[in-house]
Amino acid sequence: MDTRRAEVILLVLAVLWSTQAAISAESSKKEQPSIPYPICRSKLSWQEDVAAADLRIKKNPKDAEAFCKRGNAYRHLELFELALNDLNQAVFLEPNYAQAFYILGNFYLDQHDAADAISAYTRSIELDPDAVSAHHNRSLCHKALGNLKQAQHDMEMSERILQRLRLEGKEPYPPK
Repeated sequence: MDTRRAEVILLVLAVLWSTQAAISAESSKKEQPSIPYPICRSKLSWQEDVAAADLRIKKNPKDAEAFCKRGNAYRHLELFELALNDLNQAVFLEPNYAQAFYILGNFYLDQHDAADAISAYTRSIELDPDAVSAHHNRSLCHKALGNLKQAQHDMEMSERILQRLRLEGKEPYPPK
């Protein structure tokens, strides 16, 4: 390993460590509410996802899942342009990848772009009709746009799917 590369790796590790230390210090100052996974993940955890996806993409530049995971991590790190680029690359590489469309919908929802979020969630639902989260989030977008009838339909659909999956002993999960 050359000296420059070693210095860069050490610098990255130092930044990650100091970021985690700052997060821990801030967390200890105030009581954190109980928030379910994945929202409660630390910034460091999302940075680790980026690094892992980077390695996968270097090995296989056509790995749609890696682009999707890295795009989602960038989204949580608020690196929005990078997130959008990776999520678009994921759906380009694998046009039938429901989870990539779902996460793309989440990206647009974060950006308060309900119309594009609805398009992405709709494609996710077409690919995985049992995607409870996609139905639920699309309902929120329709509500934001004033499409109350469609919002109610999507919310009822998500509840019906959720009940059926639980009766079948399956855990609801975002699209596959």
